[in-house]
Amino acid sequence: MNHQHVIDFFPNSKNPTLEQINHFGVFLKQIWECKLKSDFPERDIAVEYLQGENFENDIYDFELVIYHNR
Repeated sequence: MNHQHVIDFFPNSKNPTLEQINHFGVFLKQIWECKLKSDFPERDIAVEYLQGENFENDIYDFELVIYHNR
């Protein structure tokens, strides 16, 4: 399993909004799904975008998770 916090893609931004973080997270999920399906069509690789329970409180709750279903 591999995961990445979406906020880590904003290293030079002082205060990205929750809306910006969320929009970018959705965009990253779509990109990774397409790329992995193209590169590994025979594999069942899952890409999930998690927003956590504290959607409006914690910018670190936004995560992209990639794993191979077995």
